[in-house]
Amino acid sequence: MALIKTINLKLFGKCENILRRTFGKSLDYYSLSWLIDDMFVDIDEKTDDIRGICCWRKYGDMIEITFFVVTENYRNQKIGTSLMTHVISTLGDNIYSLHVSSRNQNAIKLYEGCGFHIVDLEEFYYSESDDDPVYQGNGRNAYVMKRNKKSASKDVSKDISKDVSKNISKDVSKDISKDVSKDISKDVSDDVSKDVSEGVSKDENIKLL
Repeated sequence: MALIKTINLKLFGKCENILRRTFGKSLDYYSLSWLIDDMFVDIDEKTDDIRGICCWRKYGDMIEITFFVVTENYRNQKIGTSLMTHVISTLGDNIYSLHVSSRNQNAIKLYEGCGFHIVDLEEFYYSESDDDPVYQGNGRNAYVMKRNKKSASKDVSKDISKDVSKNISKDVSKDISKDVSKDISKDVSDDVSKDVSEGVSKDENIKLL
């Protein structure tokens, strides 16, 4: 397996043909150029076949996966998972976003296995054009899936741990306060009982005299 990031024009032409076959004939060099900052390509070292393509662009504070495809002859071989894992490890700890057909369960499972989760549903996301295989095969609705920063997850876990610790400390302090109050109350009660008892005893002695 060879994973490359820098694309020459010849290789880009082969990738363009694969993307057009997968996502629709309306895609061309110009439409692809503004949807893509760069791409990763998985190439079979023995045959030079393109096995997978991942196109991405920087969009605000996140990385958007604009196209992701594993070619038909190489599906169900964990190539998609390997490619996405490589992309994430290379581009680093960022927020990642992508769209996937709501009916494409295999792709959804792949993305979930790489840490993505569904955050929204966009109806009629895909074109209803007759030559659009995405529409023909999987319907027009798309899930929006995101993968959050690991550092953000750590911060959330830290905050949760801190809150739990505060609550535990608060409960422990409350219990200690209850016990102290109980002990003080008991001591006061004992002292009062003792004083009352002594007072009664003295009164009895006076009467006897």
